[in-house]
Amino acid sequence: MKILWLTESPLQGKIPRDFPNMRTEMAWMCSSEGQHYHIGELPNIQEVYDFAIIIIPKREDLLRNMSTFNGFDLVGNMRRVADKIGWMQEGPVNYYQDYNVGIQVWWYSVLSELDFLMVHNERDRKYISGLFPNKQVFVNQSLMIEAALPSGPWHEESDRQGVMIGGNFVSWYGGFDSYMVATELSDEIYAPTMGRMPESESGLQGIKHIEYKTWQEWQTILSQRKYGIHLMPTFAAGTFALNCSRLGIPCIGYKGLDTQETLHPDLSVDLFDIDSARALAAGLHDEKRYNEYSERTKTLYEQVYSEDNWKRRFFGFLEHI
Repeated sequence: MKILWLTESPLQGKIPRDFPNMRTEMAWMCSSEGQHYHIGELPNIQEVYDFAIIIIPKREDLLRNMSTFNGFDLVGNMRRVADKIGWMQEGPVNYYQDYNVGIQVWWYSVLSELDFLMVHNERDRKYISGLFPNKQVFVNQSLMIEAALPSGPWHEESDRQGVMIGGNFVSWYGGFDSYMVATELSDEIYAPTMGRMPESESGLQGIKHIEYKTWQEWQTILSQRKYGIHLMPTFAAGTFALNCSRLGIPCIGYKGLDTQETLHPDLSVDLFDIDSARALAAGLHDEKRYNEYSERTKTLYEQVYSEDNWKRRFFGFLEHI
């Protein structure tokens, strides 16, 4: 089965299993043994594939370059190089509504012409199925490639300390909410530095910021922490909850995100239910309860989010198409 992946990344070719920045979209490409091209290279591709899957970028300026507004026949070019063509969600499922109306209509028309659509979460499947009732919509789980993980230094679970929150102090990440819940657990609170972090956040007392890291570096840094909290109201791939689960780090987060709800079922709360999140955090001081959550999430990771399970679901869906 020959698969072509199209994204905004300049990388070209296949993704090796030891790729140092193995984010989830790279993991899909790697595990499927697909070929990757930048979307702009599409007119130059000569080889023919069984499937072509496009991840349309979030930035509106990039969309204009690949749209009919700029004379680019995206769907026509995809049909030229593949028997079946599809779309994979990027970011929150309704992000397209932040574009101007012309781009929104273009986005909808493109997806209407594709053979299949792929999303991050079950709630996203319901949304996209409502917009495109005659399309086959598949929940494509987030994925980690174990071979790409760094060899070390890893931190023993008994040596872990502090809390890692999943984002910064903007509404996109809900970092302030995560921080307030984290204060129930420790005075050692850490956060990654993301692209949307406001400049004023860097001077905050009581929080230690981690400079932006590669995927491999991030895994090692996360392994130092004992707790994870990610009360992010913007639902997408859910890799923070996934990464915590693989390490056995209990993570408090929102229901509606598949990785959170599946891998940390006892630590998932309704959207904006900070009161319940605080209560769950306080309960993690009980070492017996903590250890139970830690072991359970590691088991669920192996059962549901292993690479073998992803392959079975992903290729089964494509064979059905």
